[in-house]
Amino acid sequence: MSENLEKRQRYSFWKANFVDAIPGLLFFAGVLGAVLFLHPSFATSIGRTMTTHMPLAFLAMGEIFVLTTGDVDLSSGAALTLVNVVTVSIYINYGLGSPLLLLVPIGMGLLIGLINGLLVGYLRLNAFLATIGTTFVWSGGALFVMGRPGGGIPEWFSSMFSAVGGGIPISVWFIILALIIWLVFRLLPVSNYLYATGSDIEAAFSTGVDANRMKFYGFVLNGLMIGLAGLILTGSISSGDPGVGGGLVLPAIIAALIGGGNFSGGSGNAIGALAAGLGLGFMRNLMFFLGIPSFYQDVVYGSIVLTLVVVISYVKMKDVELWWSEDEE
Repeated sequence: MSENLEKRQRYSFWKANFVDAIPGLLFFAGVLGAVLFLHPSFATSIGRTMTTHMPLAFLAMGEIFVLTTGDVDLSSGAALTLVNVVTVSIYINYGLGSPLLLLVPIGMGLLIGLINGLLVGYLRLNAFLATIGTTFVWSGGALFVMGRPGGGIPEWFSSMFSAVGGGIPISVWFIILALIIWLVFRLLPVSNYLYATGSDIEAAFSTGVDANRMKFYGFVLNGLMIGLAGLILTGSISSGDPGVGGGLVLPAIIAALIGGGNFSGGSGNAIGALAAGLGLGFMRNLMFFLGIPSFYQDVVYGSIVLTLVVVISYVKMKDVELWWSEDEE
Protein backbone atom coordinates (compact mmCIF):
# COMPACT_ATOMS: atom_id res chain seq x y z
CA MET A 1 0.00 0.00 0.00
CA SER A 2 2.79 2.45 0.92
CA GLU A 3 4.65 1.71 -2.32
CA ASN A 4 1.46 2.32 -4.29
CA LEU A 5 0.87 5.64 -2.48
CA GLU A 6 4.47 6.70 -3.07
CA LYS A 7 4.06 6.02 -6.79
CA ARG A 8 0.89 8.13 -6.86
CA GLN A 9 2.66 10.97 -5.06
CA ARG A 10 5.62 10.97 -7.47
CA TYR A 11 3.26 10.98 -10.44
CA SER A 12 1.14 13.79 -8.96
CA PHE A 13 4.21 15.91 -8.17
CA TRP A 14 5.53 15.61 -11.73
CA LYS A 15 2.16 16.38 -13.31
CA ALA A 16 1.21 19.23 -10.97
CA ASN A 17 4.48 21.10 -11.42
CA PHE A 18 5.21 20.57 -15.09
CA VAL A 19 3.00 18.42 -17.32
CA ASP A 20 -0.39 19.89 -16.40
CA ALA A 21 0.66 23.42 -17.38
CA ILE A 22 1.60 22.48 -20.95
CA PRO A 23 -1.88 22.14 -22.57
CA GLY A 24 -3.06 25.50 -21.19
CA LEU A 25 0.11 27.30 -22.26
CA LEU A 26 0.00 25.77 -25.75
CA PHE A 27 -3.69 26.61 -26.09
CA PHE A 28 -3.09 30.23 -25.10
CA ALA A 29 -0.10 30.56 -27.43
CA GLY A 30 -2.00 28.98 -30.32
CA VAL A 31 -5.09 31.18 -29.97
CA LEU A 32 -3.10 34.38 -29.50
CA GLY A 33 -0.81 33.47 -32.39
CA ALA A 34 -3.85 32.94 -34.65
CA VAL A 35 -5.30 36.30 -33.60
CA LEU A 36 -2.05 38.11 -34.37
CA PHE A 37 -1.70 36.29 -37.71
CA LEU A 38 -5.16 37.43 -38.79
CA HIS A 39 -4.89 40.94 -37.37
CA PRO A 40 -1.23 41.97 -36.71
CA SER A 41 -2.20 45.43 -35.45
CA PHE A 42 -3.95 43.73 -32.52
CA ALA A 43 -0.49 43.50 -30.91
CA THR A 44 -0.83 47.12 -29.78
CA SER A 45 -3.91 46.31 -27.68
CA ILE A 46 -2.95 42.90 -26.26
CA GLY A 47 -2.30 44.28 -22.78
CA ARG A 48 -5.61 46.12 -22.55
CA THR A 49 -7.59 43.20 -23.98
CA MET A 50 -5.83 40.75 -21.68
CA THR A 51 -7.01 42.78 -18.68
CA THR A 52 -10.63 42.27 -19.75
CA HIS A 53 -10.05 38.49 -19.90
CA MET A 54 -8.15 38.38 -16.60
CA PRO A 55 -11.24 37.81 -14.36
CA LEU A 56 -12.00 34.55 -16.19
CA ALA A 57 -8.35 33.52 -15.90
CA PHE A 58 -8.31 34.13 -12.14
CA LEU A 59 -11.59 32.24 -11.68
CA ALA A 60 -10.02 29.31 -13.54
CA MET A 61 -6.97 29.48 -11.30
CA GLY A 62 -9.24 29.44 -8.25
CA GLU A 63 -11.10 26.38 -9.53
CA ILE A 64 -7.80 24.48 -9.61
CA PHE A 65 -7.43 24.80 -5.83
CA VAL A 66 -10.88 23.23 -5.40
CA LEU A 67 -10.56 20.58 -8.12
CA THR A 68 -7.26 19.50 -6.59
CA THR A 69 -9.13 18.17 -3.56
CA GLY A 70 -11.78 16.45 -5.68
CA ASP A 71 -14.44 19.16 -5.37
CA VAL A 72 -15.83 21.83 -7.69
CA ASP A 73 -17.19 25.34 -7.18
CA LEU A 74 -20.24 26.10 -9.31
CA SER A 75 -20.84 29.42 -7.55
CA SER A 76 -17.71 31.30 -8.64
CA GLY A 77 -19.46 33.31 -11.36
CA ALA A 78 -22.23 34.45 -9.00
CA ALA A 79 -19.63 35.11 -6.30
CA LEU A 80 -17.69 37.33 -8.71
CA THR A 81 -20.87 39.31 -9.36
CA LEU A 82 -21.49 39.78 -5.64
CA VAL A 83 -17.91 40.96 -5.09
CA ASN A 84 -18.32 43.50 -7.89
CA VAL A 85 -21.60 45.05 -6.73
CA VAL A 86 -20.61 45.12 -3.04
CA THR A 87 -17.37 46.94 -3.88
CA VAL A 88 -19.17 49.56 -5.97
CA SER A 89 -21.98 49.93 -3.41
CA ILE A 90 -19.57 50.53 -0.54
CA TYR A 91 -17.99 53.36 -2.51
CA ILE A 92 -21.34 54.86 -3.55
CA ASN A 93 -23.20 54.48 -0.25
CA TYR A 94 -20.44 54.87 2.31
CA GLY A 95 -17.94 57.06 0.50
CA LEU A 96 -14.97 54.76 0.93
CA GLY A 97 -12.81 56.25 -1.79
CA SER A 98 -9.38 55.62 -0.29
CA PRO A 99 -7.05 52.78 -1.31
CA LEU A 100 -8.74 50.74 1.43
CA LEU A 101 -11.44 50.15 -1.19
CA LEU A 102 -9.04 47.72 -2.87
CA LEU A 103 -9.32 45.46 0.17
CA VAL A 104 -13.11 45.15 -0.14
CA PRO A 105 -13.18 42.69 -3.09
CA ILE A 106 -10.35 40.66 -1.53
CA GLY A 107 -12.19 40.48 1.79
CA MET A 108 -15.48 39.59 0.09
CA GLY A 109 -13.83 36.84 -1.90
CA LEU A 110 -12.21 35.35 1.20
CA LEU A 111 -15.56 35.48 3.06
CA ILE A 112 -17.27 33.66 0.19
CA GLY A 113 -14.52 31.04 0.15
CA LEU A 114 -14.80 30.68 3.92
CA ILE A 115 -18.54 30.00 3.72
CA ASN A 116 -18.20 27.48 0.88
CA GLY A 117 -15.30 25.84 2.70
CA LEU A 118 -17.28 25.47 5.91
CA LEU A 119 -20.20 23.92 4.05
CA VAL A 120 -18.08 21.41 2.15
CA GLY A 121 -15.09 20.89 4.44
CA TYR A 122 -16.63 20.82 7.89
CA LEU A 123 -20.36 20.27 7.37
CA ARG A 124 -19.37 17.68 4.73
CA LEU A 125 -21.98 18.70 2.18
CA ASN A 126 -21.55 17.58 -1.39
CA ALA A 127 -19.61 20.36 -3.16
CA PHE A 128 -21.75 20.17 -6.28
CA LEU A 129 -25.00 20.63 -4.35
CA ALA A 130 -23.60 23.10 -1.81
CA THR A 131 -22.22 25.46 -4.44
CA ILE A 132 -25.41 25.26 -6.52
CA GLY A 133 -27.15 26.48 -3.36
CA THR A 134 -24.69 29.28 -2.74
CA THR A 135 -24.98 30.31 -6.39
CA PHE A 136 -28.57 31.36 -5.67
CA VAL A 137 -27.49 33.07 -2.45
CA TRP A 138 -24.72 35.09 -4.13
CA SER A 139 -26.92 35.95 -7.14
CA GLY A 140 -29.83 36.99 -4.94
CA GLY A 141 -27.49 38.98 -2.73
CA ALA A 142 -26.09 40.81 -5.75
CA LEU A 143 -29.59 41.78 -6.91
CA PHE A 144 -30.48 42.89 -3.38
CA VAL A 145 -27.42 45.12 -3.18
CA MET A 146 -27.82 46.53 -6.69
CA GLY A 147 -30.99 45.92 -8.65
CA ARG A 148 -29.62 47.14 -11.98
CA PRO A 149 -26.27 48.03 -13.51
CA GLY A 150 -24.87 51.37 -12.43
CA GLY A 151 -22.75 53.18 -9.91
CA GLY A 152 -19.09 53.93 -10.29
CA ILE A 153 -15.69 53.82 -8.66
CA PRO A 154 -13.03 56.46 -7.95
CA GLU A 155 -11.08 57.64 -10.98
CA TRP A 156 -7.80 56.45 -9.49
CA PHE A 157 -9.27 52.94 -9.18
CA SER A 158 -10.30 52.65 -12.84
CA SER A 159 -7.15 54.38 -14.09
CA MET A 160 -5.06 51.66 -12.43
CA PHE A 161 -6.32 49.18 -15.00
CA SER A 162 -5.35 51.27 -18.00
CA ALA A 163 -1.99 52.24 -16.55
CA VAL A 164 1.45 50.92 -17.41
CA GLY A 165 3.75 50.33 -14.47
CA GLY A 166 7.47 50.41 -15.23
CA GLY A 167 6.66 50.12 -18.93
CA ILE A 168 4.71 46.91 -18.30
CA PRO A 169 0.89 46.68 -18.77
CA ILE A 170 -1.13 46.08 -15.61
CA SER A 171 -2.30 42.72 -16.99
CA VAL A 172 1.28 41.46 -17.00
CA TRP A 173 1.68 42.54 -13.37
CA PHE A 174 -1.39 40.48 -12.48
CA ILE A 175 0.11 37.48 -14.27
CA ILE A 176 3.28 37.97 -12.21
CA LEU A 177 1.11 38.13 -9.07
CA ALA A 178 -0.55 34.85 -10.09
CA LEU A 179 2.86 33.24 -10.59
CA ILE A 180 3.97 34.38 -7.13
CA ILE A 181 0.79 33.05 -5.50
CA TRP A 182 1.23 29.67 -7.20
CA LEU A 183 4.93 29.47 -6.36
CA VAL A 184 4.31 30.26 -2.68
CA PHE A 185 1.49 27.71 -2.60
CA ARG A 186 3.67 24.97 -4.11
CA LEU A 187 6.49 25.71 -1.65
CA LEU A 188 4.18 25.21 1.33
CA PRO A 189 3.54 21.68 2.68
CA VAL A 190 -0.21 22.30 2.51
CA SER A 191 -0.08 22.03 -1.29
CA ASN A 192 1.05 18.40 -1.07
CA TYR A 193 -1.74 17.69 1.40
CA LEU A 194 -4.33 19.15 -1.00
CA TYR A 195 -3.07 16.95 -3.84
CA ALA A 196 -2.96 13.91 -1.54
CA THR A 197 -6.56 14.55 -0.47
CA GLY A 198 -7.77 14.59 -4.05
CA SER A 199 -5.57 11.72 -5.18
CA ASP A 200 -6.71 9.23 -2.52
CA ILE A 201 -8.67 10.60 0.43
CA GLU A 202 -8.56 7.35 2.40
CA ALA A 203 -4.79 7.07 2.02
CA ALA A 204 -4.48 10.74 3.00
CA PHE A 205 -6.50 10.12 6.18
CA SER A 206 -4.37 7.09 7.01
CA THR A 207 -1.18 9.18 6.81
CA GLY A 208 -2.54 11.83 9.18
CA VAL A 209 -3.78 14.42 6.66
CA ASP A 210 -6.92 16.24 7.81
CA ALA A 211 -8.76 15.96 4.50
CA ASN A 212 -11.73 18.03 5.66
CA ARG A 213 -9.43 20.89 6.55
CA MET A 214 -7.70 20.59 3.17
CA LYS A 215 -11.06 20.91 1.41
CA PHE A 216 -11.72 24.01 3.51
CA TYR A 217 -8.35 25.47 2.53
CA GLY A 218 -9.04 24.75 -1.14
CA PHE A 219 -12.22 26.82 -1.05
CA VAL A 220 -10.56 29.65 0.88
CA LEU A 221 -7.79 29.85 -1.73
CA ASN A 222 -10.48 29.79 -4.40
CA GLY A 223 -12.15 32.69 -2.58
CA LEU A 224 -8.91 34.67 -2.70
CA MET A 225 -8.81 34.25 -6.48
CA ILE A 226 -12.48 35.24 -6.77
CA GLY A 227 -11.63 38.39 -4.82
CA LEU A 228 -8.76 39.23 -7.15
CA ALA A 229 -10.98 38.54 -10.16
CA GLY A 230 -13.58 40.88 -8.67
CA LEU A 231 -10.95 43.56 -8.13
CA ILE A 232 -9.85 43.36 -11.76
CA LEU A 233 -13.40 43.20 -13.09
CA THR A 234 -14.55 46.21 -11.08
CA GLY A 235 -11.56 48.26 -12.16
CA SER A 236 -12.08 47.25 -15.79
CA ILE A 237 -15.79 48.05 -16.13
CA SER A 238 -15.74 50.93 -13.58
CA SER A 239 -19.26 50.12 -12.38
CA GLY A 240 -21.43 47.48 -10.78
CA ASP A 241 -23.51 44.94 -12.68
CA PRO A 242 -25.68 42.29 -10.92
CA GLY A 243 -25.48 40.01 -13.97
CA VAL A 244 -21.86 40.37 -14.98
CA GLY A 245 -20.40 37.05 -13.81
CA GLY A 246 -23.13 34.55 -14.56
CA GLY A 247 -21.62 33.35 -17.83
CA LEU A 248 -18.09 32.84 -16.52
CA VAL A 249 -18.41 29.81 -14.25
CA LEU A 250 -18.50 27.12 -16.95
CA PRO A 251 -15.61 28.62 -18.99
CA ALA A 252 -13.63 28.87 -15.72
CA ILE A 253 -14.18 25.19 -14.96
CA ILE A 254 -13.32 24.22 -18.55
CA ALA A 255 -10.12 26.29 -18.38
CA ALA A 256 -9.23 24.52 -15.13
CA LEU A 257 -9.76 21.16 -16.85
CA ILE A 258 -7.50 22.25 -19.71
CA GLY A 259 -5.02 23.26 -17.01
CA GLY A 260 -4.80 19.67 -15.81
CA GLY A 261 -7.59 19.57 -13.27
CA ASN A 262 -10.16 16.80 -13.16
CA PHE A 263 -13.26 16.08 -11.14
CA SER A 264 -11.68 13.13 -9.36
CA GLY A 265 -8.99 15.39 -7.86
CA GLY A 266 -5.29 15.03 -7.29
CA SER A 267 -4.06 17.00 -10.30
CA GLY A 268 -4.01 20.45 -11.86
CA ASN A 269 -1.73 23.41 -12.42
CA ALA A 270 -2.98 26.93 -11.75
CA ILE A 271 -0.64 28.51 -14.30
CA GLY A 272 -1.96 26.18 -16.98
CA ALA A 273 -5.52 27.08 -15.95
CA LEU A 274 -4.69 30.80 -15.97
CA ALA A 275 -3.25 30.51 -19.49
CA ALA A 276 -6.25 28.46 -20.67
CA GLY A 277 -8.62 31.09 -19.25
CA LEU A 278 -6.83 33.80 -21.21
CA GLY A 279 -6.92 31.56 -24.27
CA LEU A 280 -10.69 31.13 -23.96
CA GLY A 281 -11.01 34.90 -23.68
CA PHE A 282 -8.90 35.53 -26.78
CA MET A 283 -10.90 32.88 -28.63
CA ARG A 284 -13.78 35.37 -28.68
CA ASN A 285 -11.47 37.86 -30.38
CA LEU A 286 -10.36 35.18 -32.82
CA MET A 287 -13.94 34.38 -33.84
CA PHE A 288 -14.58 38.08 -34.40
CA PHE A 289 -11.56 38.40 -36.68
CA LEU A 290 -12.61 35.25 -38.53
CA GLY A 291 -15.90 36.96 -39.30
CA ILE A 292 -18.07 34.34 -37.58
CA PRO A 293 -21.58 35.77 -37.05
CA SER A 294 -22.40 36.49 -33.40
CA PHE A 295 -25.32 34.05 -33.37
CA TYR A 296 -22.96 31.20 -34.38
CA GLN A 297 -20.12 32.08 -32.03
CA ASP A 298 -21.42 30.17 -29.02
CA VAL A 299 -21.82 27.02 -31.15
CA VAL A 300 -18.27 27.32 -32.50
CA TYR A 301 -16.89 28.24 -29.07
CA GLY A 302 -18.59 25.28 -27.38
CA SER A 303 -17.55 22.84 -30.10
CA ILE A 304 -13.89 23.84 -29.85
CA VAL A 305 -13.90 23.64 -26.07
CA LEU A 306 -15.62 20.24 -26.09
CA THR A 307 -13.04 18.93 -28.55
CA LEU A 308 -10.23 20.23 -26.34
CA VAL A 309 -11.64 18.55 -23.22
CA VAL A 310 -12.06 15.20 -25.04
CA VAL A 311 -8.54 15.29 -26.48
CA ILE A 312 -6.91 16.32 -23.20
CA SER A 313 -8.86 13.69 -21.23
CA TYR A 314 -7.69 11.02 -23.68
CA VAL A 315 -4.06 12.19 -23.52
CA LYS A 316 -4.13 12.27 -19.70
CA MET A 317 -5.58 8.76 -19.57
CA LYS A 318 -2.82 7.46 -21.84
CA ASP A 319 -0.25 9.40 -19.82
CA VAL A 320 -1.32 7.65 -16.62
CA GLU A 321 -1.24 4.23 -18.28
CA LEU A 322 2.27 4.88 -19.68
CA TRP A 323 3.60 6.09 -16.31
CA TRP A 324 2.30 3.08 -14.42
CA SER A 325 3.45 0.60 -17.05
CA GLU A 326 6.99 2.06 -16.94
CA ASP A 327 7.07 1.85 -13.15
CA GLU A 328 5.94 -1.78 -13.16
CA GLU A 329 8.72 -2.83 -15.58
